[in-house]
Parts: sequence; C-alpha cells; structure tokens
Amino acid sequence: EEEEEEDGMGLRPPVTPKNCLPRRGISVLEKLIKTCPVWLQLGLGQAEAAGILLQEAAGTFLVRRDSSLKHLVLCVHFPSLNEGSSEVLEYTVKEEKSILYLEGSVLVFEDIFRLIAFYCVS
Repeated sequence: EEEEEEDGMGLRPPVTPKNCLPRRGISVLEKLIKTCPVWLQLGLGQAEAAGILLQEAAGTFLVRRDSSLKHLVLCVHFPSLNEGSSEVLEYTVKEEKSILYLEGSVLVFEDIFRLIAFYCVS
C-alpha cells in the first residue's frame, strides 16, 4: 500500500532516464531500489499517471497498479513522431510464480527492480 508522505510534499517526480545511469559506483539496480518511493506509485490511476508523466521529460516512467489491482503497469513518457507532441505508453507487467515479464515479451526477471533496470540500459 502507498503511504502518504509525512512532510506533506505528496508525490515526488518520477525517475528520468538520466537518473538511471550509474554514478559514483552505484549500479542502476541499486539506484532503482533506493528511488522506488519515487517511481513505484501503486495508488495512481491511469489518467493521473499520464498527467504526471506528460509534464516530465520524455523517457520518464513510473509503475502503478492496473484498475483490477491484479497487475503492475509500466507507464513511460515517449516522444511522438509528430514534433511537439508526446504520449504515455503503458506495458502490463505479468507475474507467474516467481518471475515478472512485460506482456508479449519472452524476457523474464526476478523482480520489478531488475525488469526496470534492464529496460533502463537497453
């Protein structure tokens, strides 16, 4: 369950791709684990997530739950082919036993951190 920030600041901005790059010896995976309160926003709905991401740089992402609360959804702000516009694309994260994968993908991961880390660097 998502907990409201005690300092009243509310939601923090999502993680951008430049923040995924390792700095001073910290790996992408470690950075994602430490910053998960920023990008793991399980209480957001689809419209709210899109509204937040469209205000951020292309490449910014967050993870929320779908409306059925059964699946995680990776939401990514992508630049559009049309200049001056952009869109938020959503990818359902499927879970089977102890593995996670994006719907339609054959790549599997142990946890959401490793899944996100892979797509940050590829």
